[in-house]
Amino acid sequence: MLQKKQPFKIGDSVKVKPNTLDPDYDEDISGWVGRIAEIEDETILIEWDSLTLTNMTAKTIRQCDEDDLDWSVMSLYPPDIELTDARDTPAEVESVLKKLINTYRWDYLGEEGSRVKDVLQDVDSDDEWAAFEAWEKHFRKVLKFPFEAEVMEQQKGPVRQGDVVKVLEITEIMEPYGVLVQCSHKRGGYVLPLCDLEVTKESSSNYQPVKD
Repeated sequence: MLQKKQPFKIGDSVKVKPNTLDPDYDEDISGWVGRIAEIEDETILIEWDSLTLTNMTAKTIRQCDEDDLDWSVMSLYPPDIELTDARDTPAEVESVLKKLINTYRWDYLGEEGSRVKDVLQDVDSDDEWAAFEAWEKHFRKVLKFPFEAEVMEQQKGPVRQGDVVKVLEITEIMEPYGVLVQCSHKRGGYVLPLCDLEVTKESSSNYQPVKD
């Protein structure tokens, strides 16, 4: 096993040796520092420390997000790393990681991601209810009622996918649906999740906010 052949153990701080390249993008990662999270059959999984994360380029983070790779960790071969002193604490790593996730988590969506980030920029990525509240506040500010929308997701009940409803007002927020709206339809009045609707007129000022 690798544990017996190498002087490493889980929790050790290690530094990447000179002239070492990222195995995914061939980026020079010499001097990067982190802690050993797992010792695998042939490689060692390293969780980067807060200083390495802070110095990571936006290009690297965005590329990893687009490719569905975790930029906070990396697997390297034992000859590519050496023991070193810790430069921070796990709590500092968690704090920096949370900030970076909040900064970059929507970038892969392009322009739509920029608009989403404007709404959720002060919301903790783990706080779903705070995100719902932020969207409710945003929609109350930007949407103009009433407007027509097509039902895109509803599969059960009297209102089905493809039906057109008139959206009258925001009623409340509710897990797991988010923002709920009061709608009128030829068969009556209904409360529907706004996320299940799409504004029928693309020229409407309501179209993009609801689509986001």
